Amino acid sequence: MKKTIAFVLVLVMTAVSSIGIFAEGLENFTQRDEYTDSVFNDVKADDWFYENVASVYEYGLMNGKGAGRFDPQGNITVAETLTIAARLHAIYTKNSTEEFTKSSPWYQVYADYCEAAGITAALTEGLPDDLNEQASRGLFAAILANSFPESEFAEKNNVPDNAIPDVDIGDEYAADIYRLYRSGITIGSDKQGNFYPERSIRRSEVAAIITRIVDPSLRQDLDLGERYIYKHVVIIGVDGGGAFFQEAVTPNLDRIFADGAVTYEAQTMHPSISAQCWGSLLHGVLPEFHGLTNSASTPYPMDSEFPSFFRLVRESDPDCDLASFNNWNVINEGIIENEINVYKDHADSDEAVTQLIINYLRGHDPKVLFVQYDSCDHTGHGSGYGNQPHLDQIERVDAMIGQVYDEMAENGMIEDTLFIVTADHGGTGKGQEGGGSHGGDSPEEMTIMIAVAGKTVQKGTIADAEIRDISAIVLYALGLEDMTPETWTSRVPTGIFEGVEAGERKEYVFPENIRYTHEGEETPALDSGRSIFDIVGRENIEMYLPLDGDTTDVIDDYFVKEKGKLYFVDGYYGQGADVTDGGILTYFRPENRSFSVSCWVKTMAASGDPCIFANKDWRSGTNYGFVLAFRGSDIKFNVGDGKNRMDHEFSVPKDYRNGWMHVIMIVDREAGTVGLCLDFGEIVTVPITDEFKEASFNGTGLGIAFGQDSTFSYDKFPATLDELVIYGKALTAEDVANLKTYYQAERTE
Repeated sequence: MKKTIAFVLVLVMTAVSSIGIFAEGLENFTQRDEYTDSVFNDVKADDWFYENVASVYEYGLMNGKGAGRFDPQGNITVAETLTIAARLHAIYTKNSTEEFTKSSPWYQVYADYCEAAGITAALTEGLPDDLNEQASRGLFAAILANSFPESEFAEKNNVPDNAIPDVDIGDEYAADIYRLYRSGITIGSDKQGNFYPERSIRRSEVAAIITRIVDPSLRQDLDLGERYIYKHVVIIGVDGGGAFFQEAVTPNLDRIFADGAVTYEAQTMHPSISAQCWGSLLHGVLPEFHGLTNSASTPYPMDSEFPSFFRLVRESDPDCDLASFNNWNVINEGIIENEINVYKDHADSDEAVTQLIINYLRGHDPKVLFVQYDSCDHTGHGSGYGNQPHLDQIERVDAMIGQVYDEMAENGMIEDTLFIVTADHGGTGKGQEGGGSHGGDSPEEMTIMIAVAGKTVQKGTIADAEIRDISAIVLYALGLEDMTPETWTSRVPTGIFEGVEAGERKEYVFPENIRYTHEGEETPALDSGRSIFDIVGRENIEMYLPLDGDTTDVIDDYFVKEKGKLYFVDGYYGQGADVTDGGILTYFRPENRSFSVSCWVKTMAASGDPCIFANKDWRSGTNYGFVLAFRGSDIKFNVGDGKNRMDHEFSVPKDYRNGWMHVIMIVDREAGTVGLCLDFGEIVTVPITDEFKEASFNGTGLGIAFGQDSTFSYDKFPATLDELVIYGKALTAEDVANLKTYYQAERTE
């Protein structure tokens, strides 16, 4: 191993003898031993502190904790800090540690030396009574900085006063901490440059700091310049608030954002539904990528390539406080990852959520705090979005936002906080009697407010912003923009921070050729011995449309009719039908029996919630019949009986745009379930609600339509369909496996 540094860091060691008289200087530190990987079993070659630990051992300056352990994550005490300081000072000035003889307690000789040498004299608060307690990072920095003359701390970094986010220049130990920063001995504990002076310090960090003191060639570069890094970011989301804040009485928002950046023209995601929109805010991507729906009930995967900003902040700072409070607990259960130590809580009312937040803030110092208030959305559904009851509820929520803001101000946090208020979506119904809705792409549903306040926010209007951009704003405010995933398509909008321009929005596409591809392969002939009849059984199939140039049902049991204009193009097998300008009507009626429907779907995107197949008028979910609707990030099942409705959303594969997706809907009357199976995976089932257990699934139309609803006047579905099959049974997992074999459905990697 090449020579790195020389310094003393020995907690319990015998005196090292020296011969002769030496001038003071760093050259007095000399190598005394050789390090091999067998010395410490808890220090690995790929650990960031490996070189530091090896160096302190090689120079005989730091031993382990016994049993081959260095204990890199262990914390150092005040007594051990004084021991380090005394040995460093003695070697630097005399090249000798002979005067350190045994004492009682063992560290007394080192404490006495530090006092005599003036090392601890500069400590304004002195030393704690119990020297065996853990040393704070601030105290450690002060003691070490006073162990060497000022000349050994030549400035190389641009670190202006108050540039360290959590160390003001007037704080205790600040002068010594800034000396270490400016000389490159430490550059902070995270991407923002925070030092965390009140926290304890690990042995691995001690080794790194001392190596840089003794060997200036190891000191690191840092430029904090004038860029301010926030200590806290608060995001308060008002569900269903849209851009209606500007029409409501909001004295608290008015005062909070009086000098802030605001827009009432930001755009949310489509479909304008809570999970899709909150998911984009938290994960920085479009809904079709994060794949979240209102049915999300399991934790968001930790290995997703679309992480939330919570996960990224946690990766940058393992010890900080993170918190999420909401009324709609799907956010905590299914949208925010569950293994990153985010404090999560919820309550049944916005008022109760507010009290939970206030109680939390009185004992915690969150780096990121996310809040979701739900009451405005409930009022919008009941009374119409933008009508007076809805605006009155926004006013009530405005008061709660003021309570949170004032609590942070009272606790001394607001000065260092970026404060954001927004909404997930708006809604319809303004000026009309009755309730409103959302989910579509009308301006009333898609337009939202984004308001930002903070000491570096420029007063004015935010330009060209979307809800997904809040994730980028959070990372930028915390100095973590370098951690922005390549998969994110969020950006910091123009008009928030001086000198920050949005630039062109990055696009992200899934890698090519990772979905099913079979274009050009002919449909297996019915007499080939390997047709779908041979795989599933002719007796189980009611209707089969291969779509090889026409819409013929090869069984010829049901009348089939083309509607609008179909385009026959390359299909999964043979040809398929492009239904963008038309659809296919079949005369199959399910009644109240078990049945299944399957098809291949190929689409890049869709506006609204067009039908993959349906036998109802989809303009209302209560209309008779069922529908399987495609909404980009999910597939929605709905059935109605003229009065009641049943709904469930199923997530779609994130990479659906890259090829064919196989869809099977299964109605199992015996089991009392509706199931969806995508790409021959698990059959995901939900119970049929009581109103529909015995009810017919027949719709208002003559039969099942593909690519449209029964009226053939609903939203267009820009897709190619192939292999339309209706089964007179509920398909089983075995049937699905057989279909996978029939379609040779191995993904192309």
